[in-house]
Amino acid sequence: MTNSETVAVRVEIQPYDRQHGVISWHDRDEEISVKVTADGAVTIRANAQGLLGLARELLTLRQDAVPNGSEVFLM
Repeated sequence: MTNSETVAVRVEIQPYDRQHGVISWHDRDEEISVKVTADGAVTIRANAQGLLGLARELLTLRQDAVPNGSEVFLM
């Protein structure tokens, strides 16, 4: 990779709340598919909105207050 520049991307997430658990949302135009092959390889395909949604799910789980073992489901 020859380009060492970075860009900032803003992704808003809901702060973790023990009473409500992990909360995220999906935008109307999100398209994402995840496939797992028999040998365990994972393929993720998504449009731009789907990739931002996936980032939101991961960053939501990344919060320090979220308990270990918490999960979100891609639907």
